[in-house]
This record gives sequence, structure tokens and C-alpha cells, in this order.
Amino acid sequence: MTWLQILGYVASVIIATGMMMSSLKTIRWINLFGAICFSTYGFLISAYPVGILNSFIITVDIYYLVTIYSKKEFFKILPVRTDNKYLLEFLEFYKADIQKYFPDFYYKAEVNKYSFFVLRNMQVAGVVLAREFEPEVLKIALDFVVPQYRDFKVGKYVYDLN
Repeated sequence: MTWLQILGYVASVIIATGMMMSSLKTIRWINLFGAICFSTYGFLISAYPVGILNSFIITVDIYYLVTIYSKKEFFKILPVRTDNKYLLEFLEFYKADIQKYFPDFYYKAEVNKYSFFVLRNMQVAGVVLAREFEPEVLKIALDFVVPQYRDFKVGKYVYDLN
């Protein structure tokens, strides 16, 4: 097997791996590297349609990555009462996922006296539940972010004190 064949196989594996990702940003990055490999491969073996098509894919991936990284998002903390019906439905809906990451968590309104949703572009992206540990210190009982927003931006917004 020649190094060119190996390059073609590596490009195929990279693209296939990217297709198994759930994060659009991750897909774009992996697809970009795969397209770079395929474009190089195509031009080196004189398969110009392969090289040109993958050069176009490189351009598209770069465009969307720039768009993703430069997009301004709006975050807001929305305090809610501990008996809020939407809060209770939210916790029930995500119960299995919450238990996966917080197996010891249980909700008691009288214990978790501080509750707020984190909104991202006016969509509920997560919830934080806490109780007072000592004056001016909260103990976090739950800091949960819904799967489609698990890119650390919610946490950065909530916990960045700068």
C-alpha cells in the first residue's frame, strides 16, 4: 500500500468519524480536516473532481466555522419559584439525563430554595438549583444543561465573574 492510498483511507476514516458526531461544530472541524486530506489526495492522484469538490467543502466548512465562532448569543438568568410548574415539568422531562450525571440528586422545593433557568437566545438551556450554605454562599444541588447546549457557553456565562 502506498502512502497515497493510506492518505485516501485516512481521509475516509476522518469523514466517517465526523458523521458520528452530534455537535455541529465538531462535525465541521472534523469534516474540514477530512476534506483537506481528500483534496490533497485528489490532486496528488490527478483526480481533479475529487480535489476540486473537497476544496469547495473546505471553503464551506471554514465559512460555517467562522459564522459559528462569531455569532453573538444572548444569555439571561431567569429566577423561578421553587414550585414553578414549568420547573417541575422540566426536571421530570430530563429526569433520566439528570440522574445519569447527578445520581444523588433529588428535588425538594423546601431544600433547594434558589432556582433559576439559564436562557440562551430566549430558550431554556439549563437550570441551577441551590440552597444557602452559609451567609452569601450557595451550595449548588443541580447545575444541568440540556444536551443541545452542552458547549460550555452556559457555564461560562453563569460562573464567569469577570
